[in-house]
Amino acid sequence: MPTYRSRTTLKDIALSVGVSVNAVSIVLNNTGSAGQVSQETRRKIVDVAKELGYQPNTAARSLVTRRSNTIGFYFNYELNIVEPFTSAMIYGASRACRERRQALILYGRRSADQTSDEISAELLSGIADGVVLASWTAPAILERLQTSYLPIVHYPSAHPIFPSVCVDSYTGPRLALQYLKDAGHRHMMYRTRLHMDAVGRGVAFERAAKELHVKLTTVEAADPQGNVADEERRLLSLKSSGRPTAVVCWNDEFAYRMLDYCDEAGLRVPVDVAVVGYDGAHTFPELKRRLTTVYVPWDEMAHKAVSLLVDIRDGVSVPQESAVHVHLRLGDTA
Repeated sequence: MPTYRSRTTLKDIALSVGVSVNAVSIVLNNTGSAGQVSQETRRKIVDVAKELGYQPNTAARSLVTRRSNTIGFYFNYELNIVEPFTSAMIYGASRACRERRQALILYGRRSADQTSDEISAELLSGIADGVVLASWTAPAILERLQTSYLPIVHYPSAHPIFPSVCVDSYTGPRLALQYLKDAGHRHMMYRTRLHMDAVGRGVAFERAAKELHVKLTTVEAADPQGNVADEERRLLSLKSSGRPTAVVCWNDEFAYRMLDYCDEAGLRVPVDVAVVGYDGAHTFPELKRRLTTVYVPWDEMAHKAVSLLVDIRDGVSVPQESAVHVHLRLGDTA
């Protein structure tokens, strides 16, 4: 078995050079005045530190500075870095940390029975200087962190307390409905679910429909996975004069479920019905078509969230809400 030598300490360097531990700390940790240690002694300390392979103890230093230079990113699910949404967020967060010279720590749910108290305690352990949290984080965790010292940035919707990075809620629905209207569609179905982000997005779709003078019928999917409900089946089976000719979905997963249903029901996409998603986060391994979707640059959102968090920690004033802009990415479905 390999043998490992113990970590070199300031005391080891001090004994080797023949000076006090305080003198070594002044040189290596930039504490005290530079004039307290002569140039000759300073040179000896640096040379011996290199020779002994000295590495600063960041944990100990953080106790003094009260800063770990580590940013936390919490995912309220078991991490799967191959999944496109997660990988995009990690890429954006790591890019921001690299630019701001910070370390990044990822928090994921370790098990389904991990409690909110356990998660909150982990986030508040002092390892990270601040944490980026999603809006679907358990309410108990958000409430606990609300009263803590820890800097928080929230995404992808606004939060009444935490500074937030939000999806540009108006532009996306407007782009999708304008494109469908220009293609000749006048009656569209918006499929959603009872979820804070979905409801907020639905309000934006209704506003855009009103401004564009098109009919928008809102329906709730059968389940959180986006399977098609009976009301949707009924609407899509109506005679052509009363049937929605386009379906806009609150996210891409719901759009793919709708595409599966259209195949089963013999509805040709986009001839009989057009389908548009939202997010651009493909979660299906085998895509039958290139989905037309409102694309959200999730990597940019994570980058902005981390950058804001570092600013907050450093005492820089940040806006309560920061928007990430979206665009319509055309595919084969509309």
